[in-house]
Amino acid sequence: MALYEELKGRNIIDAIKPLLQNGVLDVRHSDGKIIPLDLKHTWQTPWLHHRSSYRHNCFIWKDIIFENVVKQVLPQNLWFVPSSCMDCYKVVVRPKNLRQLFQLAEVQYALDHASKCGVETRKTVFGMYGGYFYNRGLDEGKECYEKVRKAVDGHIGKDIKVLLKRSCTEMEHGIGPSDKWQITPAQEQFECLIESKFAMDIPVLAQQPHLKEHVKMLWIEEAYKLGDETVWEYIDGPLYPEYVTYHDEETP
Repeated sequence: MALYEELKGRNIIDAIKPLLQNGVLDVRHSDGKIIPLDLKHTWQTPWLHHRSSYRHNCFIWKDIIFENVVKQVLPQNLWFVPSSCMDCYKVVVRPKNLRQLFQLAEVQYALDHASKCGVETRKTVFGMYGGYFYNRGLDEGKECYEKVRKAVDGHIGKDIKVLLKRSCTEMEHGIGPSDKWQITPAQEQFECLIESKFAMDIPVLAQQPHLKEHVKMLWIEEAYKLGDETVWEYIDGPLYPEYVTYHDEETP
């Protein structure tokens, strides 16, 4: 193999160049490792995080590698789910309204598990609100499911959907059913390359109280926009001036 082809096969910079140029990523001067700079997800987010954990390195493996390298650079027949993501199992809760979303936040605080809840903005997800509990491995996921199901039944309602799924929705939609995923030698080699280039010692980022209050305001504003009737429990009146109307009132 000629030098150029050999270098190209190890070149990560070209794949992430737009993220470096836009200030999402940077190169750490001390060791040359690639590090994230875009920390807006601590405030510019519809999610309330409890015990944020980076043991999954989601920012690197999902947001950077899967979304911007695998899906943007590789042909679709070579797409893969990072092996670290394959070991991620999430307990998902689907609140039906704003009141239940606030109740779910209380459940997550009480269970003290790495989790988040908030307003769903993805068009691929059916539902206005969601909550996620993060686990490493299927056994831990099943144990968490039982705890969450019991807590939701007691604090919110038995009619609330709770399920256990594997990895991120975007990955299953992109690659196919998660029970068919496999790790290839080529993937393992590529992941070793990534781990040598990226800083994996990313500190855990905490949402401070004032940032959580900001997110809760966003929830209320979104619920108002969606016409969620439980929003009236959290506001003193309409958030915006009501219309001037010109129709005659209907008589019962």
